[in-house]
Formats: sequence, structure tokens, C-alpha cells
Amino acid sequence: MRWLCYKKLFYVAVGTVMACNACLGLAEPSDSRVLAVIATNGVKPMLQLCDEDASQLHDSIARLCEQATDSNLLKARDDWKRAYLSWKNSAACRFGAINTIDKRINRWAVNGVVLDAAVESDDLDHLLAQAEQRGFAALEYLLFTPKNAHAATTIGRRKHMLAISMEIAECAHDAWLVWNDGYGAEFIAAGNGDPFLTTSDALSIAYVRLLNVTERLLLDQIGLPSAFFAEETRPQNLHAWLSGCTLAGMQAEVEGLLRVLSGDGSDSLLNLIATQDGLVEKRDPALAAAIRGQLAKIQRTLGKLQQSSTPIQQQLEKNPEALKELYEQLNTLQEQLIEGSLVLELDVYTGKQPTFASEGNP
Repeated sequence: MRWLCYKKLFYVAVGTVMACNACLGLAEPSDSRVLAVIATNGVKPMLQLCDEDASQLHDSIARLCEQATDSNLLKARDDWKRAYLSWKNSAACRFGAINTIDKRINRWAVNGVVLDAAVESDDLDHLLAQAEQRGFAALEYLLFTPKNAHAATTIGRRKHMLAISMEIAECAHDAWLVWNDGYGAEFIAAGNGDPFLTTSDALSIAYVRLLNVTERLLLDQIGLPSAFFAEETRPQNLHAWLSGCTLAGMQAEVEGLLRVLSGDGSDSLLNLIATQDGLVEKRDPALAAAIRGQLAKIQRTLGKLQQSSTPIQQQLEKNPEALKELYEQLNTLQEQLIEGSLVLELDVYTGKQPTFASEGNP
């Protein structure tokens, strides 16, 4: 996927900028410059890519519905993966006014029994309005469970696929419009008045989203399917397992976290943690380095899991603790990010983390 193509170049650029700044003794990062970098290097390009990929997905669905060929089905499946991974990659950027859009199309998991019945029965089609039967999850089910294009394009399925893909495209475009038509400028200009009276207000909104992404990874994407908080594993609750994108989706979200935290290498949240003293708290370069190292550790674990020839849902069926190492690493990252919010003296709230079932239910 495209975001993977830029991965190595991004790391090289970040490392080069940080090294050059250290050698040249350039100014420490400021809140205002960090906000600008988050906006221009992170949010804007990622939301624009989401918009483009979601539009392409809808076009491919329309083409499949017009010409039910297996080649068009394969193209629609590829475009679903691309749009899904773009959306996951931008998760850390969908904060503030953009955050609510996510709830319309990113609800998991789909109820396949209900969906199969509802798309084929006029008496049950009212069920298609439910959030569980829409968004990326429902479209994945409709695209990846049929054996061929003919089975994928019955009248009811065509109608619902077109409706869902249009909604995904509209949501991605809405996110881009909200950011581009004023919210982005307000974020960059934080401190000049409403809605962000101080730069800290804007940084807090962005930082809270980072914590939200890690918590959703821990609870929804790993903890619930893995039975860490229940008696039985639920592999069917893994996000995007039908398309084989479960781990790639997690990787995309971690890449998004890294991009927001690292900025351009100099003006970044991590460098603020490393160099900025607050009114009470002191800078913590060791914590900034630990967060960066933890992100690298998580990426290595995800890479190792993806190297297996056994799909992750099958791994989970055989071994309920297949994702426990990843869970623990993400949990450590979240604790580090919470500590980072204290160093930066940001206004964030975090709830108590659940424990593993073997350690006692929360």
C-alpha cells in the first residue's frame, strides 16, 4: 500500500533532520511550530489521501455493479484495502471536529447473518440502516465473502454496496472539507482566539486523539477478540480479517501515531517532551527516547506477526495469547504517552486500563 511505500523515506527524513538540528544547534521546538507541522505534514496529506482513495473505492464499486466480472471484483477488493488502510493510517489525525465522522463508517464487527438476510429481503431491509451493517466492515463482508462476481452482485447486494461506498466517500470528503475549510487554519493559529484560546488547547485535542487510538487498539482490536477480558476468544471480532488486513491496519495506525508524534524530526511532540520545561513539570528526554523506541518495538512485533503464513484469526483460534505481546507493548506505549501529557502539562483524561482475564477482570 502507498503509505508503506513512503515508510523508509519518512524514517530517513526524520532521522536526518534531527541529526542536522543537533549539529547546527537550531532552536528548540515551539508549540506553534509543532502545531503547524502536525497540520501540514500529518493531517492535511493523510486526509487528502483518504478522500482520494475513498472516491476511487466508490468508483470501483459502481463499475463492479455495472459489469459483474471477476476482474472488477478483484479491483474493488484492492481498492477497499487501499481505502481502509488510508483511513486507519489517518486515525491519529482525526481529532476535534473531525473525530465524530469516524463513528459513521468504522464500526466493527458486522453481523453477517443479519446482513445476508437484509440485502435479499424487502421485509428486512430496514436493518441495513444499523451501524453494524454499514461502513468498512459491511462493505468488506459483501466484497470478500462471495466466491465470484455474480454472487457478489445480486440486486440487494449491489444496492447496499453502492450506498455504503458512497457513504464512505462522503465521510472521507467531509473530513477533508472540515479540515480544509477552516478547522485546520484555526488549529495552526491556536492562541489567537476561539476555538483554541491557547496553543495548549490545540495540542491537548491532538494528544487526546493519540491516547484514543492506542486505547481502541488495546480494547477493541486486540483485547476483545483475544478474550483477555472474557472466557472465549472471538476471532470474528478482529477488524478486517476477511480481507487479511487486520495486522496491516494496526500497522497503519501505528505509522500514523509515529507521524504525528515525530513531526518533521525537529518540531515535534516528542521533541517538546525532550526539551520543554512547563510551569511545574521538567523536560524528559529519556521519556521521549523511550516512546520512540517503544514505537519501533511495536512495529517489529507487528512485522513478525505478519510474516507468519497462518492468518491471524487462525493463530488466535489456536493460541488465545497470540497478540498478548503486542497488547503489552501497546499498553506500555499508552502509559508512556500519558506520562508525556503530564510533562507537557496538557489537559487530557485517561480511564483505568483493564487487566488480562488471567490477572482478574476489571
